[in-house]
Amino acid sequence: MQPVNVEDIAQAIVTALAAQACEPMYELAGPRIYTFENLLRTICAHLGVERMLVPVPFGLWKALALPAEMLPHPPLTLNQVQLMEVDNVAAPDCAGFAALGIEPRSIESALQTVLEHANGARAQETTRGA
Repeated sequence: MQPVNVEDIAQAIVTALAAQACEPMYELAGPRIYTFENLLRTICAHLGVERMLVPVPFGLWKALALPAEMLPHPPLTLNQVQLMEVDNVAAPDCAGFAALGIEPRSIESALQTVLEHANGARAQETTRGA
């Protein structure tokens, strides 16, 4: 998969709509391709936590997803499992962020921003509670 920052997507939409001429289609994706395992490891590394990752076959995920779909707010759906079985990356020959003059942010920079925001919010709560 190729995670992308939602703010980069919004900027791409604004830029494309404002352009005199634009491509008929853009494939917008983050700057780096990850396996699901690598993405989880990247997130854990930025959170400063170590987790043991256990590979689970898709057949088991599907078996877990079917009854989970009956819950009011299912934590997992069959559609989610099916989407995970398919590579989800931008085609290299399709117009993307570069065609719009945008440098997409990495997931690492987004994680850093989220952590800084969370740490700032915690510091404010600590100050208020003191």
